[in-house]
Amino acid sequence: MSALERLTTGYYNSQPYHAANNPGGLGNGGHVINFPLCLADFAAVANDLNEAVIDAPAVLAAEISVTDMLAQVTAQAGPVIAGLATYGMPGRAQITNLNNLNKSGWFYSTTTATGRPGGETDGFVFAVSDGATQQDGAQLFLASASGKIYKRHRVAGTWQAWTELTTAGAFTDTAFGAENTLASAATTQLGSAGSRLVEITGATTITSFGSTGALTTNPSYLVRFAGALTLTHHAANLILPGGKNIVTAAGDVALMQYLGSGQWRCAMFMRANGEALTINPYGAEVSVASAATVDLGAQASSLINITGTTTITSLGASAAAARPLYRLRFAGALTLTHNAVSLILPGGANIVTATGDSAVALYLGGGNWRVLSFHRADGKAPASALASATEAKAGTVADKAVTPAGLAAALQSGVQLYADDSSAGADTVVITLTPAPAALEPGMAVLVKVQGTNTGPATLNVNGLGAVTIKLKGANLPAGALKDGVISKFVYDGTFWQLLAGGGVVASSLGFTGYRIYEDGWIEQWGQVLVNSVGSGTSQEQAVAFPLTFPTGCATVALQVVQNAGAIGGGVKEYFRNLSGAGMNVGLDEISGSLNATVYWQVGGY
Repeated sequence: MSALERLTTGYYNSQPYHAANNPGGLGNGGHVINFPLCLADFAAVANDLNEAVIDAPAVLAAEISVTDMLAQVTAQAGPVIAGLATYGMPGRAQITNLNNLNKSGWFYSTTTATGRPGGETDGFVFAVSDGATQQDGAQLFLASASGKIYKRHRVAGTWQAWTELTTAGAFTDTAFGAENTLASAATTQLGSAGSRLVEITGATTITSFGSTGALTTNPSYLVRFAGALTLTHHAANLILPGGKNIVTAAGDVALMQYLGSGQWRCAMFMRANGEALTINPYGAEVSVASAATVDLGAQASSLINITGTTTITSLGASAAAARPLYRLRFAGALTLTHNAVSLILPGGANIVTATGDSAVALYLGGGNWRVLSFHRADGKAPASALASATEAKAGTVADKAVTPAGLAAALQSGVQLYADDSSAGADTVVITLTPAPAALEPGMAVLVKVQGTNTGPATLNVNGLGAVTIKLKGANLPAGALKDGVISKFVYDGTFWQLLAGGGVVASSLGFTGYRIYEDGWIEQWGQVLVNSVGSGTSQEQAVAFPLTFPTGCATVALQVVQNAGAIGGGVKEYFRNLSGAGMNVGLDEISGSLNATVYWQVGGY
């Protein structure tokens, strides 16, 4: 079957490849085999067209129309290209500048497109690009008018001159040719394969493609891998996409470009299963032995099982900032050593792992890492993430959990709600709690060792949140309600601080005249007054002012007379009148005789 017949009879199709039953199939990996052959057939037909134009009499004698031949090729190119697109070589929209093309796939070049081969109009372009960096790439141009095929490549951002592949003898040097096989080795001499279409067999890790036979004037090799092996990235000698090692699978394809001096760049890598070439954090797990430095970035995956028991102090410096997350699993017990810069661990402390524990590590650059999360296989939090009893009591550690025991210890200590009064004034109470509250909340309670006895209404200021009036049963504090050196309890009601106290009495002033204020609001006051009579059948009284004014009123009065001098004749009767919350008048009503007497009084009220 001729090249023209293969292009025009459906030999190349989108069905699965089968060596015997469908050798032109592009499916099931057939595109790897048939794409170069398809290009070769295009070139052969184009070459035939050239020869036909040169030998026009022979063509006419054979009654062959060059125009018809070209029409047949063009008509059949569409289905072939569509078949290629089905298997990872998508068609693109038309383009007007081939020099700026930074995508891979099939494109249509307009008749005025910049960068097309000289003398050609429109055509189809198969492009392989390294993306937005536009440093490397390769292009094949199938000219619509002439049917010629051209190729060129880009080195360090500069496109090289177009080379026509459809000239006589082109396939002896510049075409891919028939596929040859090379066995994998540390240095696999790709240039010695005898073809630019190469199958690599075996499982040996490849660190170089060598320099033997490779030419910078024709640098492209299409490589197919027969199985799993590792391509080792090197920043100069073997530059791989993403700057990472690649583990191949059967049927994977790479387009390698020789840069000279034994240096190679992988311009394109296609997975046989169609998946993108990425370091997938949810891909296949790889294992690495623990060491002082476990270089995560050097691994072929970011899902890593760490074996062994060696203490780890670093996770290496070869990770890429573009792919900074790694999921780790530990196969046994080892120590992760906290460092405030290079290995930041949760809780700021070392972590001893156990079998099945896992972690997520973020690369910060410069060899520095942060472990974002650490999960115990048994579901428990790591010890380094738990606050100690001292930390729980202090309440100042924001990134640690508190155990029930730690919480109980903190509550029992009461340190978060206790403070000494730091005020210099008797009627102002100032305290600082640790940790500092963000705001006053209704129900908030504090214990304060008061400094100074108040002389009247007082205020309480907590952590600079404002001086708030202290109330006692809804009223301002009376003098002496706060005692120097005495611990008092205050509860915030949303507007005022309310003074509470134990033992019933919350304030008192003891003496011959004094008072007691009880926790339930009852106020008890007492005193004495001297009353002199002026004779039999007369009365005398004195005004009494209570030490405290009752907020509501006086409820009870008790009087007792003690004779100081004189004689009581027919008797004496004590009395009070003009009773108010602030005081009363106390008097004696003498029946006969004369005297002076002391009247002791006791009142109670709210």
